[in-house]
Amino acid sequence: MFSFLNYNKSTNATFPKLKTLGLNACNLTEFPDFLRYQDELEWLSLFDNKIHGPIPKWMWNISEETLEVLDLSRNFLTGFDQHSVVLPWSRLHNVRLDSNMLQGPLTIPPPSTIQYSVSGNKLRGEIPPVLCNMASLMLLDLSSNNLNGRIPPCLANLSKSLLILDLGSNNFNGPIPETCTTPNNLRVIDLGENQFQGQLPRSLANCMMLEHLVLGNNQIDDIFPFWLGALPHLKVLILGSNKFHGEMGSWHTNFRLSQLCIIDLSDNEFTGKQ
Repeated sequence: MFSFLNYNKSTNATFPKLKTLGLNACNLTEFPDFLRYQDELEWLSLFDNKIHGPIPKWMWNISEETLEVLDLSRNFLTGFDQHSVVLPWSRLHNVRLDSNMLQGPLTIPPPSTIQYSVSGNKLRGEIPPVLCNMASLMLLDLSSNNLNGRIPPCLANLSKSLLILDLGSNNFNGPIPETCTTPNNLRVIDLGENQFQGQLPRSLANCMMLEHLVLGNNQIDDIFPFWLGALPHLKVLILGSNKFHGEMGSWHTNFRLSQLCIIDLSDNEFTGKQ
């Protein structure tokens, strides 16, 4: 039986060209050297290993024209051993780098990307506006990092393709930009545990497919958003630990949502009967 882990570098000329390679949970501590000679990979998953340090520069040269899925999540990667922050694979559509120790600015995937997850790292800086050009993006998960600044208003341009937007547990601030200003398919918006301020954008009422809206642990200063009652599929509404205020009245009679399962209004400044 051939052993990937005991691969001899001198055999690279006869090593088979792979299309799919999964080495998940194999206790790998470094990138296998035979990957250097793979130029036809379409799917590469090294999920849940113990690979540590920066992603080597030579990784950027493997399967540049063919790679579609890259999963390096749940390792101990600290970044890219390369100055560019733009991933080079032109056909990439699924990128998972979450649960590592990535540092520095946000890495930008190619425009072909459909799913991009880098949650649970140590990334810092602002969201670059170039991310707004990813017209095919369906999932964007940047949660649990040290990202900051304001959300670029152009991010609303993604709402036509985007299903899940998770920016929770970062240090974003300023007002929440207008969202769902065009026909959209957003199901999940999670902006919780940041430093957003001001009022909720009324354009959220146009997110007609929205199921989860998480805005807890911010500094949002507004009255109770009865107008969200227009959303027919809303199941989860988290508004706790903000600066919402004003008379509630009998909110459950004025705010009818047949699908609503969870609502959190705790630690605000509402008054009146609840």
